[in-house]
Amino acid sequence: MLSFTSKEPIARMEDFVERSFLFITAGTYQKRPFIAGDDRKSMLVESLDFNCYKWGWKLTAYAILDNHYHLIVRTPGGDVTRLAHIIQSAHSFSAYHWRRDDPTIRTRIWWNFWEAVLKTPEALIEHINYVHLNPKLHGTTSEPASYAFSSMPAYLALPNSPLEDWMKKYVRTPADLIDAF
Repeated sequence: MLSFTSKEPIARMEDFVERSFLFITAGTYQKRPFIAGDDRKSMLVESLDFNCYKWGWKLTAYAILDNHYHLIVRTPGGDVTRLAHIIQSAHSFSAYHWRRDDPTIRTRIWWNFWEAVLKTPEALIEHINYVHLNPKLHGTTSEPASYAFSSMPAYLALPNSPLEDWMKKYVRTPADLIDAF
């Protein structure tokens, strides 16, 4: 079986292309834990990855939690016209399957998503750090480096991974990052 993926950790900031990286957050309806469970998290990652791949986008960083997720995607040439389609496709797919498998779900599953353009290499690195630390910030894990539903393990597996240096050099609090928008 062939496996296609859009996952592409950034190893060097020379790869930065202005206005081509987006930080995306999506949340569940009423912040309910609809994404709880490894199967649901895996399905969501695979669906987001597939939809990014389909349109030539790169899934640069991600963290999936029980009631929300964060992504950093690299768009082809800064073209963001497919963003709503990519997110909506992944949300429709996951909602369909989760409702099919759990008839007790009688409400909507997804609430909304928000995006912000990452305008500098520093902002990109700060947001990669934020995405990777998000499971720890929410108490989901004490060891984000081994959290299975995050791109952090893939970053750490890169030869000469820049991640540890980035964590020391580019440190901002979540409130600082929100204020930066």
